[in-house]
Amino acid sequence: MYNNPMAAHDQITRGVLSSLLESLLMVVISILVKNLYSDDFGNVSVILVLFARYGGSLPLLLTFAFVQRGRHAFAVVQKKTLLLRIVVGLISLSCFYAAMQTLLISKVTTLFLMAPVVVVACAPLFLGEKVTRLHWLATGFAYLGVLILLRPDTSGWLSLGVVFGLASPLFGAGMFILVRKLGDHDAPITTALWYNMIGALVFAGLVVVGLRTGYVQWPESPRVIAAMIMLGMLCSGQQFLLAFSHSVAAASFLAIFRYVGVPLTMLADVVLFGASLSGSFILGCALIVMSASFITLTSRQKKHPIENERPLTQV
Repeated sequence: MYNNPMAAHDQITRGVLSSLLESLLMVVISILVKNLYSDDFGNVSVILVLFARYGGSLPLLLTFAFVQRGRHAFAVVQKKTLLLRIVVGLISLSCFYAAMQTLLISKVTTLFLMAPVVVVACAPLFLGEKVTRLHWLATGFAYLGVLILLRPDTSGWLSLGVVFGLASPLFGAGMFILVRKLGDHDAPITTALWYNMIGALVFAGLVVVGLRTGYVQWPESPRVIAAMIMLGMLCSGQQFLLAFSHSVAAASFLAIFRYVGVPLTMLADVVLFGASLSGSFILGCALIVMSASFITLTSRQKKHPIENERPLTQV
Protein backbone atom coordinates (compact mmCIF):
# COMPACT_ATOMS: atom_id res chain seq x y z
CA MET A 1 0.00 0.00 0.00
CA TYR A 2 1.19 3.51 -0.75
CA ASN A 3 2.22 5.54 2.31
CA ASN A 4 1.93 8.86 0.46
CA PRO A 5 -1.77 9.91 0.31
CA MET A 6 -1.15 12.03 -2.79
CA ALA A 7 0.50 9.14 -4.59
CA ALA A 8 -2.40 6.89 -3.63
CA HIS A 9 -4.90 9.45 -4.90
CA ASP A 10 -3.06 9.79 -8.21
CA GLN A 11 -2.98 6.01 -8.64
CA ILE A 12 -6.70 5.68 -8.01
CA THR A 13 -7.47 8.58 -10.36
CA ARG A 14 -5.43 7.02 -13.18
CA GLY A 15 -7.07 3.66 -12.57
CA VAL A 16 -10.59 5.13 -12.61
CA LEU A 17 -10.00 7.21 -15.75
CA SER A 18 -8.44 4.24 -17.55
CA SER A 19 -11.32 1.97 -16.51
CA LEU A 20 -13.94 4.47 -17.64
CA LEU A 21 -12.16 4.93 -20.97
CA GLU A 22 -11.99 1.16 -21.37
CA SER A 23 -15.76 0.92 -20.74
CA LEU A 24 -16.35 3.61 -23.36
CA LEU A 25 -14.12 1.76 -25.79
CA MET A 26 -16.05 -1.46 -25.19
CA VAL A 27 -19.25 0.38 -26.15
CA VAL A 28 -17.59 1.64 -29.35
CA ILE A 29 -16.40 -1.91 -30.10
CA SER A 30 -19.92 -3.27 -29.60
CA ILE A 31 -21.34 -0.64 -31.94
CA LEU A 32 -18.75 -1.47 -34.59
CA VAL A 33 -19.43 -5.21 -34.27
CA LYS A 34 -23.18 -4.62 -34.60
CA ASN A 35 -22.54 -2.58 -37.76
CA LEU A 36 -20.35 -5.30 -39.24
CA TYR A 37 -23.31 -7.66 -38.96
CA SER A 38 -25.60 -5.23 -40.81
CA ASP A 39 -26.56 -5.21 -44.47
CA ASP A 40 -24.59 -2.00 -44.99
CA PHE A 41 -21.38 -3.90 -44.25
CA GLY A 42 -22.35 -7.09 -46.08
CA ASN A 43 -23.31 -9.18 -43.02
CA VAL A 44 -19.76 -10.11 -42.03
CA SER A 45 -19.44 -13.58 -40.50
CA VAL A 46 -19.04 -13.76 -36.72
CA ILE A 47 -15.98 -15.96 -37.34
CA LEU A 48 -14.26 -13.15 -39.25
CA VAL A 49 -15.23 -10.65 -36.57
CA LEU A 50 -13.77 -12.85 -33.81
CA PHE A 51 -10.60 -13.39 -35.84
CA ALA A 52 -10.17 -9.60 -36.11
CA ARG A 53 -10.84 -9.21 -32.40
CA TYR A 54 -8.34 -11.81 -31.17
CA GLY A 55 -5.67 -11.05 -33.75
CA GLY A 56 -5.91 -7.32 -33.10
CA SER A 57 -5.36 -7.79 -29.37
CA LEU A 58 -1.97 -9.45 -29.79
CA PRO A 59 0.45 -6.57 -30.58
CA LEU A 60 0.07 -4.70 -27.30
CA LEU A 61 -0.31 -7.87 -25.25
CA LEU A 62 2.97 -9.19 -26.65
CA THR A 63 4.64 -5.86 -25.91
CA PHE A 64 3.34 -5.80 -22.33
CA ALA A 65 4.31 -9.41 -21.72
CA PHE A 66 7.92 -8.92 -22.81
CA VAL A 67 8.25 -5.60 -20.98
CA GLN A 68 6.88 -7.05 -17.75
CA ARG A 69 8.29 -10.57 -17.83
CA GLY A 70 11.08 -10.64 -20.41
CA ARG A 71 12.10 -14.16 -21.33
CA HIS A 72 9.43 -15.51 -18.98
CA ALA A 73 6.63 -13.89 -21.01
CA PHE A 74 5.20 -17.28 -22.00
CA ALA A 75 6.02 -19.21 -18.81
CA VAL A 76 3.02 -20.76 -17.03
CA VAL A 77 2.76 -23.16 -14.09
CA GLN A 78 -0.87 -24.31 -14.16
CA LYS A 79 -1.05 -25.53 -17.75
CA LYS A 80 -4.22 -27.62 -17.43
CA THR A 81 -6.07 -24.81 -15.66
CA LEU A 82 -4.90 -22.36 -18.32
CA LEU A 83 -6.12 -24.66 -21.10
CA LEU A 84 -9.54 -24.93 -19.47
CA ARG A 85 -9.63 -21.15 -18.98
CA ILE A 86 -8.86 -20.67 -22.69
CA VAL A 87 -11.65 -23.04 -23.75
CA VAL A 88 -14.38 -21.49 -21.58
CA GLY A 89 -13.13 -17.99 -22.40
CA LEU A 90 -13.35 -18.64 -26.14
CA ILE A 91 -16.84 -20.05 -25.79
CA SER A 92 -17.98 -17.14 -23.62
CA LEU A 93 -16.73 -14.41 -25.94
CA SER A 94 -17.90 -16.28 -29.05
CA CYS A 95 -21.41 -16.46 -27.58
CA PHE A 96 -21.21 -12.77 -26.64
CA TYR A 97 -20.34 -11.74 -30.21
CA ALA A 98 -22.82 -14.20 -31.75
CA ALA A 99 -25.65 -12.86 -29.56
CA MET A 100 -25.07 -9.36 -30.91
CA GLN A 101 -26.10 -10.58 -34.37
CA THR A 102 -29.76 -10.63 -33.31
CA LEU A 103 -30.07 -8.94 -29.89
CA LEU A 104 -29.70 -5.32 -28.83
CA ILE A 105 -26.17 -4.61 -27.66
CA SER A 106 -27.54 -3.29 -24.36
CA LYS A 107 -29.32 -6.62 -23.72
CA VAL A 108 -26.19 -8.64 -24.50
CA THR A 109 -24.06 -6.33 -22.33
CA THR A 110 -26.50 -6.53 -19.42
CA LEU A 111 -26.83 -10.31 -19.63
CA PHE A 112 -23.05 -10.66 -19.48
CA LEU A 113 -23.12 -8.82 -16.14
CA MET A 114 -24.72 -11.97 -14.75
CA ALA A 115 -21.29 -13.62 -14.82
CA PRO A 116 -20.16 -12.33 -11.37
CA VAL A 117 -23.62 -13.23 -10.05
CA VAL A 118 -23.17 -16.81 -11.28
CA VAL A 119 -19.73 -16.83 -9.63
CA VAL A 120 -21.43 -16.10 -6.29
CA ALA A 121 -23.67 -19.13 -6.74
CA CYS A 122 -20.67 -21.30 -7.63
CA ALA A 123 -18.26 -19.87 -5.04
CA PRO A 124 -19.03 -22.34 -2.21
CA LEU A 125 -18.48 -25.33 -4.50
CA PHE A 126 -15.51 -24.25 -6.64
CA LEU A 127 -13.74 -21.60 -4.55
CA GLY A 128 -14.55 -22.70 -1.02
CA GLU A 129 -15.87 -19.21 -0.26
CA LYS A 130 -18.80 -18.46 2.03
CA VAL A 131 -21.69 -16.52 0.55
CA THR A 132 -23.58 -14.10 2.81
CA ARG A 133 -27.36 -13.84 2.95
CA LEU A 134 -27.18 -10.39 1.37
CA HIS A 135 -25.23 -11.80 -1.56
CA TRP A 136 -27.78 -14.58 -2.01
CA LEU A 137 -30.53 -11.94 -1.92
CA ALA A 138 -28.70 -9.87 -4.53
CA THR A 139 -28.32 -13.00 -6.65
CA GLY A 140 -32.06 -13.59 -6.46
CA PHE A 141 -32.80 -10.04 -7.58
CA ALA A 142 -30.37 -10.44 -10.48
CA TYR A 143 -32.14 -13.59 -11.70
CA LEU A 144 -35.46 -11.77 -11.34
CA GLY A 145 -33.98 -9.04 -13.52
CA VAL A 146 -33.15 -11.63 -16.18
CA LEU A 147 -36.75 -12.88 -16.19
CA ILE A 148 -38.09 -9.32 -16.52
CA LEU A 149 -35.54 -8.51 -19.23
CA LEU A 150 -36.24 -11.61 -21.34
CA ARG A 151 -40.01 -11.83 -20.70
CA PRO A 152 -40.47 -15.62 -20.97
CA ASP A 153 -44.25 -15.03 -20.70
CA THR A 154 -44.23 -13.73 -24.28
CA SER A 155 -44.20 -15.89 -27.38
CA GLY A 156 -40.97 -16.38 -29.30
CA TRP A 157 -38.79 -15.05 -26.47
CA LEU A 158 -36.32 -17.96 -26.60
CA SER A 159 -34.38 -17.21 -29.78
CA LEU A 160 -30.91 -18.40 -30.73
CA GLY A 161 -29.61 -14.96 -29.77
CA VAL A 162 -31.06 -15.34 -26.26
CA VAL A 163 -29.42 -18.77 -25.93
CA PHE A 164 -26.06 -17.24 -26.86
CA GLY A 165 -26.74 -14.27 -24.58
CA LEU A 166 -27.36 -16.57 -21.61
CA ALA A 167 -24.49 -18.94 -22.42
CA SER A 168 -21.97 -16.10 -22.49
CA PRO A 169 -22.17 -15.19 -18.76
CA LEU A 170 -22.48 -18.85 -17.80
CA PHE A 171 -19.15 -19.72 -19.42
CA GLY A 172 -17.85 -16.29 -18.38
CA ALA A 173 -18.42 -17.23 -14.74
CA GLY A 174 -16.34 -20.36 -15.26
CA MET A 175 -13.64 -18.21 -16.83
CA PHE A 176 -13.62 -15.85 -13.83
CA ILE A 177 -13.26 -18.74 -11.40
CA LEU A 178 -10.37 -20.18 -13.39
CA VAL A 179 -8.71 -16.76 -13.64
CA ARG A 180 -8.78 -16.55 -9.85
CA LYS A 181 -7.13 -19.95 -9.59
CA LEU A 182 -4.52 -19.02 -12.19
CA GLY A 183 -3.75 -15.82 -10.30
CA ASP A 184 -2.29 -17.84 -7.43
CA HIS A 185 0.73 -18.93 -9.46
CA ASP A 186 0.69 -17.36 -12.93
CA ALA A 187 1.01 -13.77 -14.15
CA PRO A 188 -2.26 -12.32 -15.56
CA ILE A 189 -0.46 -10.83 -18.57
CA THR A 190 0.91 -14.25 -19.53
CA THR A 191 -2.44 -16.04 -19.20
CA ALA A 192 -4.13 -13.25 -21.17
CA LEU A 193 -1.45 -13.53 -23.86
CA TRP A 194 -1.91 -17.29 -24.22
CA TYR A 195 -5.70 -16.89 -24.30
CA ASN A 196 -5.61 -14.33 -27.10
CA MET A 197 -2.91 -16.16 -29.09
CA ILE A 198 -4.88 -19.40 -29.05
CA GLY A 199 -8.03 -17.47 -29.89
CA ALA A 200 -6.34 -15.88 -32.91
CA LEU A 201 -5.06 -19.28 -34.11
CA VAL A 202 -8.43 -21.01 -33.60
CA PHE A 203 -10.38 -18.40 -35.54
CA ALA A 204 -7.70 -18.11 -38.22
CA GLY A 205 -8.15 -21.84 -38.77
CA LEU A 206 -11.94 -21.49 -38.82
CA VAL A 207 -11.67 -18.66 -41.35
CA VAL A 208 -9.55 -20.86 -43.65
CA VAL A 209 -12.02 -23.75 -43.36
CA GLY A 210 -14.94 -21.38 -43.85
CA LEU A 211 -13.42 -19.87 -46.98
CA ARG A 212 -12.78 -23.30 -48.49
CA THR A 213 -16.28 -24.57 -47.73
CA GLY A 214 -18.01 -21.36 -48.73
CA TYR A 215 -19.44 -20.76 -45.27
CA VAL A 216 -17.32 -17.63 -44.86
CA GLN A 217 -17.01 -14.95 -47.52
CA TRP A 218 -13.93 -12.74 -47.35
CA PRO A 219 -15.10 -9.12 -47.64
CA GLU A 220 -14.13 -7.41 -50.88
CA SER A 221 -15.15 -3.94 -49.84
CA PRO A 222 -12.22 -1.80 -48.62
CA ARG A 223 -14.70 -0.19 -46.20
CA VAL A 224 -15.45 -3.50 -44.52
CA ILE A 225 -11.78 -4.51 -44.35
CA ALA A 226 -10.94 -1.12 -42.84
CA ALA A 227 -13.70 -1.64 -40.24
CA MET A 228 -12.25 -5.05 -39.31
CA ILE A 229 -8.77 -3.56 -38.96
CA MET A 230 -10.23 -0.78 -36.83
CA LEU A 231 -11.94 -3.42 -34.66
CA GLY A 232 -8.60 -5.10 -34.07
CA MET A 233 -6.95 -1.80 -33.17
CA LEU A 234 -9.78 -0.86 -30.78
CA CYS A 235 -9.59 -4.26 -29.09
CA SER A 236 -5.85 -3.82 -28.74
CA GLY A 237 -6.41 -0.43 -27.11
CA GLN A 238 -9.06 -1.94 -24.83
CA GLN A 239 -6.59 -4.61 -23.72
CA PHE A 240 -4.01 -1.90 -23.03
CA LEU A 241 -6.43 0.12 -20.87
CA LEU A 242 -7.56 -3.01 -19.05
CA ALA A 243 -3.99 -4.01 -18.26
CA PHE A 244 -2.95 -0.48 -17.28
CA SER A 245 -5.92 0.17 -15.00
CA HIS A 246 -5.34 -3.09 -13.15
CA SER A 247 -1.67 -2.24 -12.74
CA VAL A 248 -2.50 0.86 -10.69
CA ALA A 249 -5.71 -0.08 -8.85
CA ALA A 250 -7.46 -3.16 -7.48
CA ALA A 251 -9.64 -5.23 -9.79
CA SER A 252 -12.68 -5.25 -7.49
CA PHE A 253 -12.50 -1.47 -7.13
CA LEU A 254 -12.37 -0.96 -10.89
CA ALA A 255 -15.01 -3.53 -11.83
CA ILE A 256 -17.85 -1.23 -10.83
CA PHE A 257 -16.91 1.29 -13.50
CA ARG A 258 -17.54 -1.25 -16.25
CA TYR A 259 -21.25 -1.02 -15.50
CA VAL A 260 -21.42 2.45 -17.07
CA GLY A 261 -21.47 0.59 -20.36
CA VAL A 262 -25.10 -0.44 -19.84
CA PRO A 263 -26.72 3.03 -20.10
CA LEU A 264 -24.29 3.91 -22.89
CA THR A 265 -25.28 0.85 -24.93
CA MET A 266 -28.95 1.65 -24.28
CA LEU A 267 -28.36 5.11 -25.69
CA ALA A 268 -26.57 3.61 -28.69
CA ASP A 269 -29.44 1.18 -29.34
CA VAL A 270 -31.96 4.01 -29.34
CA VAL A 271 -29.97 6.65 -31.24
CA LEU A 272 -27.97 4.53 -33.70
CA PHE A 273 -30.13 1.44 -34.21
CA GLY A 274 -33.61 2.89 -33.72
CA ALA A 275 -34.55 0.59 -30.84
CA SER A 276 -37.49 1.25 -28.56
CA LEU A 277 -36.78 0.21 -24.97
CA SER A 278 -39.77 -0.84 -22.88
CA GLY A 279 -40.20 -0.15 -19.18
CA SER A 280 -39.75 -3.85 -18.36
CA PHE A 281 -36.52 -3.90 -20.36
CA ILE A 282 -35.10 -0.97 -18.39
CA LEU A 283 -36.31 -2.43 -15.06
CA GLY A 284 -34.71 -5.80 -15.80
CA CYS A 285 -31.42 -4.14 -16.75
CA ALA A 286 -31.52 -2.00 -13.60
CA LEU A 287 -32.04 -5.01 -11.31
CA ILE A 288 -29.13 -6.88 -12.89
CA VAL A 289 -26.80 -3.87 -12.76
CA MET A 290 -27.64 -3.01 -9.15
CA SER A 291 -27.31 -6.61 -7.98
CA ALA A 292 -24.03 -7.18 -9.80
CA SER A 293 -22.71 -3.84 -8.55
CA PHE A 294 -23.57 -4.70 -4.95
CA ILE A 295 -21.88 -8.09 -5.23
CA THR A 296 -18.79 -6.57 -6.83
CA LEU A 297 -18.43 -3.77 -4.29
CA THR A 298 -18.94 -5.95 -1.21
CA SER A 299 -17.06 -9.09 -2.27
CA ARG A 300 -13.62 -7.48 -1.65
CA GLN A 301 -14.59 -4.52 0.51
CA LYS A 302 -11.70 -5.11 2.91
CA LYS A 303 -9.21 -4.47 0.15
CA HIS A 304 -7.75 -1.00 -0.37
CA PRO A 305 -8.42 0.35 -3.89
CA ILE A 306 -4.73 0.39 -4.77
CA GLU A 307 -3.86 -3.05 -3.45
CA ASN A 308 -3.44 -4.77 -6.77
CA GLU A 309 -5.49 -7.94 -6.95
CA ARG A 310 -5.45 -10.37 -9.80
CA PRO A 311 -7.87 -8.97 -12.37
CA LEU A 312 -11.15 -10.86 -12.39
CA THR A 313 -11.67 -10.38 -16.09
CA GLN A 314 -9.35 -10.98 -19.01
CA VAL A 315 -11.53 -10.73 -22.06
